[in-house]
Amino acid sequence: MKFYRNVYPDELNLEKLTIIYIHIGKTAGESIEKYLKDTFHDNEMNLVELHVYNSNEILKSFLKIRNEKLIYLVSTRDPVERWISSYNWDKYVYIYKEPHERLSKLHAHIKNADHLVTFLSSNNINDETLAKEIHQSGHTCMGQSWYLPLNVIDQLPKNKTYIIDFRNIKSDLDRFVKKLNLNSLNKDAILQKSKHDYKFQVNNSENIFSTKLSQKNLDFLKNFLKFDIEIHDILLKNFKN
Repeated sequence: MKFYRNVYPDELNLEKLTIIYIHIGKTAGESIEKYLKDTFHDNEMNLVELHVYNSNEILKSFLKIRNEKLIYLVSTRDPVERWISSYNWDKYVYIYKEPHERLSKLHAHIKNADHLVTFLSSNNINDETLAKEIHQSGHTCMGQSWYLPLNVIDQLPKNKTYIIDFRNIKSDLDRFVKKLNLNSLNKDAILQKSKHDYKFQVNNSENIFSTKLSQKNLDFLKNFLKFDIEIHDILLKNFKN
């Protein structure tokens, strides 16, 4: 197997079986990627991960091609859970892991995810502006509808697209591997967690990285993420192979 990240079709040998993995942030993408690499290690094939940066534009270029060797894999997760997890990870990165001069100062104004939603829904223009800048500064804003807006998801070939639901990662991966029906498989591949222990490295992490929202903020966030929720529902309903 050859692995690529955010490459265009003309950079690949598309005569080989090619998995286009649409890695929506905070859907266990690193774990899924490693599992696929380990499982298909000995196969003559390509694995292309599309993740952040200009990956949504690269995806469009693949969808213009009609090639039986192209297979699409999408990992998805409840959009509210994904948004909170992504915000917490971005905060950890910008303040603790790889301190960013400007973004760490912005994040320092916000106590936790619930506080950020309060600012997003605020009538105070300064609070709202600060919250939107934080929201847009990492991959928190790159949810399902960023990768797969309605005009793009409609182009996914239903018979060549597979979904990994965050709630059933291992069983969905097993089903996907079985569907491909390849001979050379590493059946000892292990699905390993990544990034799951970062919270333990920070004092007061229960408050800083809290996943709790007030009912008012939960209702607001669901509306704020309505397009992500719509795409998530379409993925689970229309592409559940």
